Amino acid sequence: MNRSVFSVALGCALGAVIAAAPVRANTPPARAAAVVPQAGAYAFGCNPNGNDCAGTFLVSGQTITALSFRPVRCVDGKVSASPSAAIANRAFSYGATVASSVSVPVTFQASGTFQTSTGGSLTLRYEAPGVECAATTSTHTFIRRDDARLGWQGWRDAGLAIDGAMDLDVVVLPDGRMRMYYGLGVGGSNTWRITSSISSDGRTWTPESTNLVGRAWGPCDVVRLPDGRFRMYYTPSDDPDLAPGQMRSTRSAISDDGINWTVEPGHRLNPAAFTELVPSGGIDYQVSHPGVVRLPDGTWLLLTAFSIARGFDPKGVSSRDHTELIVWATSSDGLTFTARGIAVDSRNKATFDGMVGSPDPVIWEDGGVRAYFWSAGPQIPNDQKRYNGIMVTTFTGTGWTTPRPVRTSATFPGAAAAALPGGDPTTAIFNGRMFMYYGQFSGGHQVSQHSVMASRSYKVQARYSGGRITAGISAGSGALRTDVSTGMRCGRGLCAATVLAGTGMWLYATPARGYRFTGWAGCNGTRPGEYPPPTPEVKPRLCWVSATKNITVTARFARRR
Repeated sequence: MNRSVFSVALGCALGAVIAAAPVRANTPPARAAAVVPQAGAYAFGCNPNGNDCAGTFLVSGQTITALSFRPVRCVDGKVSASPSAAIANRAFSYGATVASSVSVPVTFQASGTFQTSTGGSLTLRYEAPGVECAATTSTHTFIRRDDARLGWQGWRDAGLAIDGAMDLDVVVLPDGRMRMYYGLGVGGSNTWRITSSISSDGRTWTPESTNLVGRAWGPCDVVRLPDGRFRMYYTPSDDPDLAPGQMRSTRSAISDDGINWTVEPGHRLNPAAFTELVPSGGIDYQVSHPGVVRLPDGTWLLLTAFSIARGFDPKGVSSRDHTELIVWATSSDGLTFTARGIAVDSRNKATFDGMVGSPDPVIWEDGGVRAYFWSAGPQIPNDQKRYNGIMVTTFTGTGWTTPRPVRTSATFPGAAAAALPGGDPTTAIFNGRMFMYYGQFSGGHQVSQHSVMASRSYKVQARYSGGRITAGISAGSGALRTDVSTGMRCGRGLCAATVLAGTGMWLYATPARGYRFTGWAGCNGTRPGEYPPPTPEVKPRLCWVSATKNITVTARFARRR
């Protein structure tokens, strides 16, 4: 008998024996092979390259540690949990309330199961009631991966975009490039005009020629229409056909190529549509700085600043002589808009002091709508102790969440806000990254800066012996003053502060009794143009610093003889 015939015969014989044998009642069931999680790094919600993950964690033995994830609703930055969670029967679950990397308290719950020793599924739920971020739940597959990186985690300053530009707007073109529309000159003056530049990377821009030069058009927002054309919503510098008291409205123009524009008749939004805000007594009012986005259901959503030519409190509580709020409206065709109400109400002293403006809505990666805007913040006579800068609110479908800061000291607890942290923001998702462009004063004139997602700060240090150092943010009223908002702390011959990238500061040296000041070393900044020239006795003691890197300066003192 050959081997194969013998094997078949043996198998049949054994089968007969097994079939005839009685089955014992206490025979234990067969056990599945145990799943033992492999130690190392894991990631979930990643793209194929593993460089844009929703979250990561570590496995050591039967323990989960170092869970980090990036929220995609309401909260920028990264959420990291230090507690650990035990793995029992292949499953784990734990939660906590922690502060995100942009100082927003986030409550989360994560639970998962290992299907294999190197992978499984995870459900993540989080909420941030402090910024009106409702609970959201997502389910992911996780795998063992050492090279994974989290995706967007906050804004990172990326430097100058276009010198001299203000009131920016960016649109992504069908060919994959970006076009920026912006103003040159002073809004509303005879020198104001809109022009454009083109970019293939979002960083380097080449000017274009348009038929907009010389037109009396103010800040604009350009959108691509479903038929491939472009529509520009703009604020006319001169709007003569409005009723008395109505200074400006929102109008529009149409273009096939985004370069040559034809005005569309009529108003897209008349300020009189917001009847609850129309002032009495012949006070001027207007809408300006429109921002428009098309929602997934085809509805056009418009936000704009609503300005009233008086302070919001007739008793004089406001330190401003005008009030600016943000209002919103909707349209089914992008031409006829219906007023819906107030999106951001600035009529409070503590937060906005009557000033918010330049809203720019954007469809976020989770499909929701965020609107970025700016506010100068509450005013204190002869100073700006707090400068809000750029802020954001989220659309709920029927209204807007409480605004939260984007580029202020709240990003880095205990750090100073940038001297002028930016205004008139516009955003665009381009080549898988979020770009933000905003105006900023530098050297006495307007420039456009830009940021990409992820934030950055620098240390400013001043060494001294034989005197003392005072410091301030080089912005605001133009008067030199001690400004505790720099976060500068001094002791044992060293002053130090952590500030956002791009912050301008001034340092002032005062000699101690029996000492004289001999000079500064290491100062890398210059006096901003809005500051008056210091007196001859003050000028030598001033050191201007620009926080474009970690910087250390030295104040030199010598004993008097």
